[in-house]
Amino acid sequence: MQSLISSLVIGILLFLSLLHFYWVTGRQWSLHDALPQDDSGKAIFQPSRIASFMVGLGLLSMSFFFAVESQWIHFFMPKYVLKYAPFIIGGIFILRSIGDFNYVGFFKKSRNTRFAQKDTKFYSPLCLLLGLLIILPHIFR
Repeated sequence: MQSLISSLVIGILLFLSLLHFYWVTGRQWSLHDALPQDDSGKAIFQPSRIASFMVGLGLLSMSFFFAVESQWIHFFMPKYVLKYAPFIIGGIFILRSIGDFNYVGFFKKSRNTRFAQKDTKFYSPLCLLLGLLIILPHIFR
């Protein structure tokens, strides 16, 4: 079961990192739906290519961490990193699912934009699922 959970987490993180790297190239597929919008439907920020690259690199690093932790890849990591990083990474995704209470997350005020609808149906539940899939197995070890 742990192998299945690890595979799922690694696969989702890899897909999301590749999507961010795709946006770095200047392509726009699904980008508009991935950016929080104000009530008029205008994106509240436009991430730079560097910002998209950094997010993609962070997600890729997270997938690498879980591949090492699952022993798919042999790479030395200190025990304290292996012990605490899953709680930090999982916490990041759970906090993302909770959101900023305005435009992002389960508790957002803005609910009528395309992004808000997709965030409620897909993005926030995915972040909550990722956070729980990462943290829960480490609690019960």
